[in-house]
Amino acid sequence: MNYYDFLSSIARGKLPARPVFMFSGTEDFLKDKGIEAIKSLYPDMDIASFFRQENYTSANLLTELCALPFFAKKKLVVLELSGDPKFREEVKTTLDTYLKQPSGYIILIIKTNTALNLPEKTVLQIECQSIPDYELPKWIILQVSGYGKSMARSTAKLISEYTGNNLTLIDDTLKKIILFAGTRATIEENDILGLVDSGIEGDIKKLVSHIRNGQTESALAELDRLLALGESSERIIGFLGWHYKTNPSKNQKDKIAKLIQTDKVIKTSVMPDDLALKTLIVNLI
Repeated sequence: MNYYDFLSSIARGKLPARPVFMFSGTEDFLKDKGIEAIKSLYPDMDIASFFRQENYTSANLLTELCALPFFAKKKLVVLELSGDPKFREEVKTTLDTYLKQPSGYIILIIKTNTALNLPEKTVLQIECQSIPDYELPKWIILQVSGYGKSMARSTAKLISEYTGNNLTLIDDTLKKIILFAGTRATIEENDILGLVDSGIEGDIKKLVSHIRNGQTESALAELDRLLALGESSERIIGFLGWHYKTNPSKNQKDKIAKLIQTDKVIKTSVMPDDLALKTLIVNLI
């Protein structure tokens, strides 16, 4: 089941009852929203431990899965899986045993990039895949409609160019824009421009200036400063892309292609974010 069918099932009261919900895929924002949606079905649910590889043991997980809730009819247990094959196999062995006779009082939620092979009768898998860049404006418009607002596709595209493909950042930005717009039903481009962080935009212009002038050392130093200030790779790439798209220059298409390639490298974890960005800067120069 994809994420949007999952939300539709909840809205229609048709979500299949399962002891395990597995949110798989690369988009953590959708996984977290999905967990919130499950919690909303049981407002008085007991919240149990959150298991990751560093605090996991089979005994501890089984203890939580077999213990009755204290103050509610249901209890939530969340398990986040890494890509470590040994850890995943240990978890699968434990769950295969538990799911032979799962508790009717426990809801187990699994967060994972790659789905774990578990019995279909006991597990509902919800796919949370990253949204392609070209579909971001459509997704933004859908999110805005959920807040009772509307916007043109060109306005949604402007937001995606400023934020990059980062759903968490987009959602935070939308909340600010909606507050900025007040009671107006339609979000306009001026609302977005009024909330653009001029600080990072100015820093990006410095970075671009160093790149344009062939100042590799200065450009890398500016990049290090941006990262030290907590700027995300998505925002840096997003603002660089915005600059190159709105300020035509020599080899513009080639530069934008390098930005897109670096974005893919970061999203697929081929190399650390900072190394990918430094490689990008050197290639742009």
